[in-house]
Amino acid sequence: MHALLSAPDTATGVRSGQAPEPVPQAGDVVIEVECFTLVARNLDHAATLPPGSIPGFDAVGVVRRAADDGTGPAPGTRVATLATGNAWAQLRAVPTHELAIVPQRVDPGQAGVLLVPG
Repeated sequence: MHALLSAPDTATGVRSGQAPEPVPQAGDVVIEVECFTLVARNLDHAATLPPGSIPGFDAVGVVRRAADDGTGPAPGTRVATLATGNAWAQLRAVPTHELAIVPQRVDPGQAGVLLVPG
């Protein structure tokens, strides 16, 4: 899958590249990421990670695979996620206790900025 990867040796601290698809735990959903926020403090954090890591904290997307333990929303549900790492990719596995359902009438980009601490 396509992702932004940590690259501490670059000026931005990230590079575009390929990464393996996430392997969810029992309480994780897999979402297809529609948007994520890219702010300066996240780039600073990305530069501290091992090369090739997928950085990012928050992302909004649609559940592609429900959690194996039966918790969380069904496939097709739009959610906002806030967890450490792995947000800047096409797919993200995230624990069901670290997401919120986003109403369909809310734009994914608008939902994403609600997660940014100010």
